Amino acid sequence: DRQTDTDSEFLDRPEVFSVQLMLALTKCLRAAGRSRALVQQHLTVASSTAASKTRSEPKVDVFSLTSRDISEAVTNAVASVSQQLSEEKRHYEIQLLRQFSEEHTSRKDKVAIFHIMHGKHTSVPDDITKFVNADTVKAELRYLFPSMLKKASVQHRVERPQFETLPSDSPEHDYTRRPTSAAFFTGRAAYYDKLMELESMQEKLDAQLAMQGPAVAGEAIVKPARDANLVWLKKDEVELMLGLRLKISEYRNIVEQLHRLWTHPLSESIRSTYLRQHLRSGGAERTSLSHKELNASGEAHTVGRRKASSASIVMKQGTGLATINGVHVADYFPKESDRFAMYAPLRAVNAEQQYDVKVYVHGGGFTGQAGAIRLAIARALLMFSPSHRPVLKAAGFLTRDRRKVERKKPGQRGARRKFQWVKR
Repeated sequence: DRQTDTDSEFLDRPEVFSVQLMLALTKCLRAAGRSRALVQQHLTVASSTAASKTRSEPKVDVFSLTSRDISEAVTNAVASVSQQLSEEKRHYEIQLLRQFSEEHTSRKDKVAIFHIMHGKHTSVPDDITKFVNADTVKAELRYLFPSMLKKASVQHRVERPQFETLPSDSPEHDYTRRPTSAAFFTGRAAYYDKLMELESMQEKLDAQLAMQGPAVAGEAIVKPARDANLVWLKKDEVELMLGLRLKISEYRNIVEQLHRLWTHPLSESIRSTYLRQHLRSGGAERTSLSHKELNASGEAHTVGRRKASSASIVMKQGTGLATINGVHVADYFPKESDRFAMYAPLRAVNAEQQYDVKVYVHGGGFTGQAGAIRLAIARALLMFSPSHRPVLKAAGFLTRDRRKVERKKPGQRGARRKFQWVKR
């Protein structure tokens, strides 16, 4: 390929060009350990091709060949040598695998087998017996030579998988020991497979809608109103279905996709079959707090939370007696403001002297515990009289206060406060 000043001279004299090509090819083949007979064989083919064009006797005469014939001979010779070397290397690898023995195979051959299975650029571990043993070699041979007892689609694959294969006892692999899920290596295959399934159903419905004409397709552009009585499975129920812990954002993505399918104009065919499985048991009606009932003793058991505090109460009709962790309210809450906040729901419905309350609270401080008890009492009042809901809702006693102390940030003095900084 090197350009010289004599290139034009070679092009003007084809016989010199042909001889130079033959000599270069001979040197390359000899360097690769091949004999001159292979060159002679391909030159004979090239000479026969040239003779058929000139209707003369075929003979090996390089001076009668054109540069194009010699180039074709060179290409064929190089391809033949490459194929022969590849076949010999493949035969050597197969023989090495078949003759493997943990006792008699040398470390050099084990290293060669390791490179066959994991690639020649993979570093060899110190304890090679973990990766090269009778089981791994048997699995490699089973991959190279699949059993003919299986389906006809199971054929030898020339290209090795580009990812690490799964163990043979893994339930998530096919006959090639490759993962059945495209999202297997994300570690959250069940979540992404669920999203892909929902999105594919959405695409099919959109395609059906588009085929029905622009008049019907235009209706899908308007987002339907959300059904207030539609209740999907809770987060823990979806986690149990998928066998995977979900983040809040992931759970919301699934619920949003389910709602999109439910409100699709053509979703009637999948509502009663597929989507109904994702609704909460008991139908599509919401189970609110006001529908909860008292126990056999006429007591209401509710729970309230605020900041880091959690309060569980048992409330029944009585004379207004209240204890917190077995202690009287005045002794447990020394501040008047905490007692005032605790009794706020009872005071809003004028029922301070009508119910006895036993409180079990833990975590947080006095302010958080008072807020947790207030929420639990408000929920218990609804169980005794659902008619109190408008008053309690308007006062904000039924809403869980999710405000918490903001965490301190690294590199800062507090949640927002920065360290003092002096310019000079």
